[in-house]
Amino acid sequence: LGHYSNSVSRVLGSTLQELDVQVGRSLLMTNEHIRDRPFAELLTKEKQPALDLFKTCLACIPRMLPPNLSSPHLVDLLARMTVHVDNELRSAAFSALRNLLSEQPSMRADVIMDFTGFIATGVPDVCPLILEGALRMLIQLISQWKAIA
Repeated sequence: LGHYSNSVSRVLGSTLQELDVQVGRSLLMTNEHIRDRPFAELLTKEKQPALDLFKTCLACIPRMLPPNLSSPHLVDLLARMTVHVDNELRSAAFSALRNLLSEQPSMRADVIMDFTGFIATGVPDVCPLILEGALRMLIQLISQWKAIA
């Protein structure tokens, strides 16, 4: 199994990057062009298989860390997905962040700092509910880190 681990991890990284482009960034609640569109119009049947694959890939983290994604890049991708229009994808991304925090001691500070940076730069203050949700997640991450330490 160890022989395939590196190859599978690389494919995971490439898959995450491609899914981020196809169904990730374009469906963030912070995007102005989608804020007023109906939820059913955004999440069409054609996008559902890609969203399901995205959720499955996120569930692999941190058991498999893609070597072709740097730690800040991975945390940034996960942080962005915490404001995705798909609730299950949001939950999967936040679970991945929490798992990184608990199972990867070397990444703990990066998770907190990069998630804080995402809130500061990626969540506009004209979206108070999204900002509030992101801050609640940050508090949970900090509390988890405190409990672990």
